[in-house]
Amino acid sequence: MDKFYGVWQLERFTMSTKSGAVKFYPLGKKPFGVLIYTESGYMSVHLSKQKRKMFSSSLAMVGVGKKTEVNDTIRNYVTYCGRFSVEDNTVKHKIESHIIPNEVGKDYVRYFKFEDDQLILETVPMKIGVFSLVGVLAWTKRNE
Repeated sequence: MDKFYGVWQLERFTMSTKSGAVKFYPLGKKPFGVLIYTESGYMSVHLSKQKRKMFSSSLAMVGVGKKTEVNDTIRNYVTYCGRFSVEDNTVKHKIESHIIPNEVGKDYVRYFKFEDDQLILETVPMKIGVFSLVGVLAWTKRNE
């Protein structure tokens, strides 16, 4: 489990069908992301598009913003945190806080492998519309 500990930088995030017939980049081809695993068993992740639109109001932090700005922010940003555990070739994220409140209390299971200097996380298949899609996230450990 020691290999997980530290701060990881997102290099790539794709969603595709298992066959690869449908493949896209939910946060663009150069997303931004930070994933942190601590020795005490906590994790935190932040994912977003690299270049996000600024809010027109400086009061955005207190909920003042155009509806389209708020919607765009939620569509282009994912963040959650909680406890994590590793078993065999999976890591489980136990969601304690999430940008989408409905996700709190859920377990996210990710298949993992270490390739060279990268941590590759793969989601279980998710039904999105008519497709069953798998997310693949490639992370490189920061040297800090």
